[in-house]
Amino acid sequence: MDLPAHPTRITVYAASVNGAFSKANSHLALLHARRAWQHPDSLPPTAADVIYAAARRRLQALTPSERETERKHLARNESGHPLESSALHDVMRELSELP
Repeated sequence: MDLPAHPTRITVYAASVNGAFSKANSHLALLHARRAWQHPDSLPPTAADVIYAAARRRLQALTPSERETERKHLARNESGHPLESSALHDVMRELSELP
């Protein structure tokens, strides 16, 4: 998923090799989705990109109080896709809505 011209180096600490690979893969998927959101024509879309973009569009359409309710719900229940949580955090950060 990484671009050869712009490699990303990450350090992952985990209890097992499989855990480390899983964490690294999730992080790279998020980086790819963010890059695809910011530069939609620069990368072929992946499933993660589609999930992240759909979440961003949905969350941007909400009011600030609806986004705050969504944030509290996700924090309490840890439900939803991790990319949706990241999209919510990104939208709220860009709109200066995080406490």
